[in-house]
Amino acid sequence: MANGIERIQKKINSFKRRYYLNLLVRGVLFTLSILVAYFLTAAVLEYVLWLGTWGRLLILIIFFGLVVYCGFRFFKDPLAYLVSKRGLNDEQGARLIGNYFPTIKDRLVNLIQLSAVSDSGLAQASILQKSREFEPVEFESVIRINDNRKYLKYLAIPVGIIFVILLINKTIITQSATRIVNFNQQYSPQAPFNFTIQNKNLIGFFNEDFTLRLSLEGDAVPEEAYIVIGSQHLKMETLQAGLFQYTFEKLQQPKSFQIEAAGYYSGNFEITLANRPELTQLGIELQYPKYLQRKNERLVNAGNLEIPEGTLVTWRLNTANATSVSMIFASDSSKIDLQSTDNQSFIHSRQFRNPDQYEVFLRNEQSQNKDRIFYAVDVIKDQYPQLTINNFRDSVLYKRIILSGITADDYGITQLSLQFHVKDEQQKIITQRTVNIPVSYNQQQQSFFYNWNLDTLSLKPGQQLQYFLQTWDN
Repeated sequence: MANGIERIQKKINSFKRRYYLNLLVRGVLFTLSILVAYFLTAAVLEYVLWLGTWGRLLILIIFFGLVVYCGFRFFKDPLAYLVSKRGLNDEQGARLIGNYFPTIKDRLVNLIQLSAVSDSGLAQASILQKSREFEPVEFESVIRINDNRKYLKYLAIPVGIIFVILLINKTIITQSATRIVNFNQQYSPQAPFNFTIQNKNLIGFFNEDFTLRLSLEGDAVPEEAYIVIGSQHLKMETLQAGLFQYTFEKLQQPKSFQIEAAGYYSGNFEITLANRPELTQLGIELQYPKYLQRKNERLVNAGNLEIPEGTLVTWRLNTANATSVSMIFASDSSKIDLQSTDNQSFIHSRQFRNPDQYEVFLRNEQSQNKDRIFYAVDVIKDQYPQLTINNFRDSVLYKRIILSGITADDYGITQLSLQFHVKDEQQKIITQRTVNIPVSYNQQQQSFFYNWNLDTLSLKPGQQLQYFLQTWDN
């Protein structure tokens, strides 16, 4: 008996599965027909009437409402059964089968009811006998899924109309659909003039002003134009007929906007944001000539220099948002690309013997530094040493000469000497000597005194003594 009733139940389950599958296919066709027909109607309506923001929002709300309605109306029961077997029970399925097979309607229902409550041997034998009567009948065969093809006409009609419209004028569908999806943007019919942005590009820089320049070109142009950002309308400054500008102050983020003039709206524009390269620190190392005996120095953010002749200058530039750094010196006007030591750090060295000027250029993919970075280098030339001499001679006995005076140099004297030679009557040099006069090293100005005893020379009548002082700096 169990095998007999189980076979009947399997047939009923097969019927129910095909029944719900048929409902699902029919629901797909009905849903597509309703949504496509609504889309066609809404697109044409929006194209003709140029609906405002609220009208386009209402179209979207109705569309999603139809989606929800169709989901509940056509898909809830089929999906509930196909996924989790929730739906018709065996008795309800038997009654539904009976609608297709009137001759077995009551008998099939009675069999299902009897199998649920009877457990006596006599009842089970009766159930087995009755179940055999239904074995030749294929319940699911009455559900013909292909019969749903008759509903394709409801989908084919709006699809065909859309296809024809796309061939004739596709903007009726495409532009309307775009405006409906972007319901929060302002749209208007084609303006009798053109919106032309005069800026080369729409790239602004962080924390800088950006001036947008607009021209309206056409036979008749409005006297006013507005920047539209969301619900804001910002009036542009009129420069002349058809020419306008507006300044966005201290940009902190990108700006998306439209332009409205005389009720007509432009397309969407966006000012993107970039960073200018910046010099964050200017480090300078000064390596002085060795003869100065002066310690090397490091300066920070001091581009103008006053340095001794021969000083080696090394620039270490720390930057932000820079991909390359170069320098141009006025003395040769050639551009020098600085070497990158690591990320955003650049270095260059140069020795100066003459005054010069230089300019630093910072660059990245979008721009270069906004303000000029221009400096001067003043070179202090190494001056010749100066010597002031007082010469006192012994005019009576001619036994001594007193030499005194002042010696001076910008970096001090390293040596002071007396140079002399003695000539005979034929002007032939017979004696030549050098005498060092003591001085203090590296003292910029100092006095000296030397008492020269001539007896050591043993001069004879007719001989001549010629002498001079010589001094050295570095």
